[in-house]
Amino acid sequence: MTTLTITFTADWRVGTGAGLPGDLDAVVRRDADDLPVVPARTVVGLWRDGCERVVAALGGDWPGWIEVLFGRGSLEKARSGPRAAAVWPRTARLAPGVRAALVDDRVACRGLFGVRQSVAISTGTGQADPTALRLLETARSGLVLHAPVVIHDDGWTDAQRVTAAVLLALGAEEVDALGADRRRGLGACRWTFPVDEAARAVLDAAAAPTAAPPPPPGVPSEALAVAGGEHVDVTVDLDCLLVDPVLSTAVTTGQVARGLPIVPGGRLLPAVVTRLRRAGIEVEHLVARGGLTVSAWVPVVDDARGLPAPLSFAMVKGTAGPLYNSLRVGVPAGTVPRPMRDRWLAPADEGVTVAAAATEVRPHNVVHDPVQRPTTDVGGLYILEAIPAGTRLHGRVTVRVPADRADDAVTALAGGWTVGASRKDEYGRVTVTASRAPLPAPAGTPSDRITVWFLSDAVLVDDRLAPVTTAAALMAALSAQVGVDLVPDADGPVTHAVAFGRVDGWQSRWQRPRPTLHTVAAGSVLSLRRADRARIGPDLVAALARGVGERRVEGYGDVAIDHPLLDRDVLTVRAPDPDPPGPDRPEPDGADHALVAELRRTGRMRIIEEAAATLARAADGELYRLARRHRIPLRAALDLDDPTAAIAVLRRAGTTDADRLDGLIRGDAVWTELKVPDTVRDPELTGFAVRRLLAHVTAGGAVAGGLNDGA
Repeated sequence: MTTLTITFTADWRVGTGAGLPGDLDAVVRRDADDLPVVPARTVVGLWRDGCERVVAALGGDWPGWIEVLFGRGSLEKARSGPRAAAVWPRTARLAPGVRAALVDDRVACRGLFGVRQSVAISTGTGQADPTALRLLETARSGLVLHAPVVIHDDGWTDAQRVTAAVLLALGAEEVDALGADRRRGLGACRWTFPVDEAARAVLDAAAAPTAAPPPPPGVPSEALAVAGGEHVDVTVDLDCLLVDPVLSTAVTTGQVARGLPIVPGGRLLPAVVTRLRRAGIEVEHLVARGGLTVSAWVPVVDDARGLPAPLSFAMVKGTAGPLYNSLRVGVPAGTVPRPMRDRWLAPADEGVTVAAAATEVRPHNVVHDPVQRPTTDVGGLYILEAIPAGTRLHGRVTVRVPADRADDAVTALAGGWTVGASRKDEYGRVTVTASRAPLPAPAGTPSDRITVWFLSDAVLVDDRLAPVTTAAALMAALSAQVGVDLVPDADGPVTHAVAFGRVDGWQSRWQRPRPTLHTVAAGSVLSLRRADRARIGPDLVAALARGVGERRVEGYGDVAIDHPLLDRDVLTVRAPDPDPPGPDRPEPDGADHALVAELRRTGRMRIIEEAAATLARAADGELYRLARRHRIPLRAALDLDDPTAAIAVLRRAGTTDADRLDGLIRGDAVWTELKVPDTVRDPELTGFAVRRLLAHVTAGGAVAGGLNDGA
């Protein structure tokens, strides 16, 4: 992995498309630590544009490399289908040492940002439009951001790797500005992409190199022999920590893509097969035979795999608990039940832990090259709902492998993954820790009834292959699977709480929608017994516990039989435990240390400036009255940038205010007047604080810009 370095030589702004009501009209895009970033999609777009200018000048075989390195654009993809990009840059961020120092230092963070004023010029009068004042937040110049870059060059020759490196380096040098208003002075920057000695020799040569033919779209993998001998089923638990947000889209409506709080197993299946094949374990033949099952990645609740809230659970509307299990008891009379929706549970000592799945909304746009702004011709603005970075998910993979390769299967599934949509840029990176799961508990003792709790969506069909969309058809499908006639158990207030849904998808390679799947929704619950009222034995329970319905390889049809939570009438609710502290952060060194010190100084100056302006606008203190009486001599002294000269002026005037001013300037009284925190009281900034305080007080709070807001 290499790193693209972006060094800003001017203030810059990569916005979010939104502002802060009553404060800023446009804010800078930040990450989860509230630090400025350059999104990977911005990096990809500008880098591709720079490379296109390079290949336009070189000609020959060079233009073919654009699709190889960056894939097909949205318009080309619609005409010719997708093509995977070889270059995967990530979001550009500050160096780890700088980030670690700034996360806990809010004073230094104030030095990262400034505010610029913008107005619109009226075409009729040629003057500023009084209704069009805008306050735009900017990030300061001098920041250095780093974007990790992964180049997928498997199967390439050395000549092709050198050619790609040369083109990427030249394209990076073509980028000289980024972000909003870069044609008006903002966003000037310098891009640096490191290359090896072979590529450096080509760049230093006088003549341009001859481009090697672009590599094929994909490199076929070698067939692996299927190992013989004894095979065992291995269940692997995956503890997943999201490094980047993950796009797990449920449905796209217009320009809005609604996301799921989980990553379905069907979208993880290709990655699991690929990782196992790289470890020398052939599993493709197991997909059709049911020897491989990939469950969805679901939220973690209190360090345990989250369970979808049963639809039979409800609480009294307007309260935070307890939960009433309608299979056994109803809510108190005279109250309104509120069903549990979009919640995840984990058993607790005295009840159950309830957590909501985390999602975030992220806006993006597509820039139309001719006009250099988003337009509807190429998509314009669109909204994505994603699982935020830092979220923990839990997955599970069950695979049949040779007995001597069980540990290899666990090792193969650990490490770094990229999942979901748009994983070639700022989405999809996940760190996975794999461990072998314990053997499942044996089936329970015979009983008169069973409860079936759907832990995932299930795809079931009836005897005519029509999708199951009613509770009666669902019970009939379960009966057909186990070969026993199952009917509702009528001992409780209700016999079932079932919901149905649909799953739509898109086939990227074919550029066509996938067939719609009608599903039994996760969280559905049924209480069943045998029609002949015979005891339900372990064999029937085991047959259901293995999963129900179709496409179980993709994680559909996972059920829990007779779960202890469903045997309780009322459950207390508790909030999830706070997340444990993260790993120790690195310390800044060298240039990073100097940058943090400068940011801390700038942040203190901004706080001093705001405190001085606030004090002056209050207009009820001793300093304000002093300034009103001696405005002219004070302003003359301040124009000479020598506040001590004001003392001599006032002494010659014979006023008693000279001693008060002398104590303010020569001592630490300025910090008491400003009422700033101790972390801001820097002795080296005492003179600055005095000058800004006097300047604001003598002007009655009307002074602006003692510190360049855009710095």
